Amino acid sequence: MWKDLIVNLCAICDMCEDAHLNARGESFYGQHKMFEDISDSIHNFPDAIQEIYFGARALSFVPSADIRTAEIGKLKPIKDGKSGAKVIKDAIIETLDLVKTLDSEEDSTVGERDLLSQIAGALQQKLYFLQSFLR
Repeated sequence: MWKDLIVNLCAICDMCEDAHLNARGESFYGQHKMFEDISDSIHNFPDAIQEIYFGARALSFVPSADIRTAEIGKLKPIKDGKSGAKVIKDAIIETLDLVKTLDSEEDSTVGERDLLSQIAGALQQKLYFLQSFLR
């Protein structure tokens, strides 16, 4: 499930890049910055997971170059800022569910739980911004 978390986070960054590039219209700058901020706030987490989880277990994992093959990547296409916000919001909700599942595992270390808490906090904050944007 840790691999799934890495793939989901990478897919969200990918989606943010798509939305970032497809932002148009009067609110271009605000949308452009919002998607960039979401990506910037989570793009280091996959490396941190590798270091704490896989490094501690002498494993390594490199997410597929084609993140879109993951279930989370099979969401609706991003055509503009509004559709991008909806797709990313759904992806964040799905990823938060995965974080909660991982956090409930009994054999998690303190470092793993701390990292999951940081990921959940960042995702919840960005989810709030996206939900506010979509109102």
